[in-house]
Amino acid sequence: MADPVTILGITAGILEVLEVSFRLSQVAVGIQSETLASRYGQRTGFLISIFLRDTAYRYEKIEKDILHGSDEEALAFRQAITNECNMTAVAGAIIAQVAITGLSLPSLSETHWIARAFFLLAVVSGCLSVYYSCILNRIVGKLYQPEGIRNWLRLPPPGLNYDDDDPKASLPAVLIISAPFTMVKFSIFAFLAGLAIYQGFTWTRQLDSSAGKGDSRDVFITLMIGTGLCSIFFFLTFSLKNIETLLRTGNPYSASNEPRNQTLNRDSQWRELQNIHPTVPIQDADRVISGGLAAALEAAAQAHVRCADADRLVAIEYARIANNQTRDG
Repeated sequence: MADPVTILGITAGILEVLEVSFRLSQVAVGIQSETLASRYGQRTGFLISIFLRDTAYRYEKIEKDILHGSDEEALAFRQAITNECNMTAVAGAIIAQVAITGLSLPSLSETHWIARAFFLLAVVSGCLSVYYSCILNRIVGKLYQPEGIRNWLRLPPPGLNYDDDDPKASLPAVLIISAPFTMVKFSIFAFLAGLAIYQGFTWTRQLDSSAGKGDSRDVFITLMIGTGLCSIFFFLTFSLKNIETLLRTGNPYSASNEPRNQTLNRDSQWRELQNIHPTVPIQDADRVISGGLAAALEAAAQAHVRCADADRLVAIEYARIANNQTRDG
């Protein structure tokens, strides 16, 4: 009779090999975190792109869009982090509560010790994810200004000169942001592994005396097949989405679905717009850039209206001054 731990290890190994193989295929064609590779070396960029893909994507996002983007983008990113912290805290609390009930399963002490260890790891990881989410929420919540957000996300420049034109994202800051959700994932996997080991030894050691012949075996097989199918379904659809993005943009890290060679920095777009039409005010820049020629013409017309109103006020004031001088004379 097969050992449940061995069966679980083989299943997890197959899923891990499939996932890593897909990521390796992406790196093989040059789809990895280019910014990480240039900042910390090819080996570090390769490892993070393979094993911490979410962290690599977020690093690229911060490097290209947040540090060089507008103040609105920085504030939106701050709000996204706080929302993620709230979601992670709720998910971690739920997983910890569910996992702690696993410790009260009947005949748990008669199964393998790894089952109890995984249940405990799930509880601890869930609780720590809640705690670290609260800490991260407090840290980010104190950053009220866009410049403060950028300074926390960036690599401190030499001499702490934050006025340089080429800010670089901080890898530790990105890891801090990704840590709570990573703990939630670890908690979920630990709980599922402990549940599978428990059910496997319930079958092999015949711990459920009230169950019919073969019932525990059938439950274990159903659990393994159901978990595997759910994992493969999500992994397959996620991989198809990455392939779709890769074929369209040439970079799965792209968040805007635009070709890489057509994505311009917002600052350069604004400078180009100012060269074309210097009367467009700064507050209309985002709308002009995103709306194209029609938005540019509309913003220019509004600027001319405001200039005409200002000229009218100047003319009224000039006439008032002239009348006063005439009376004085």
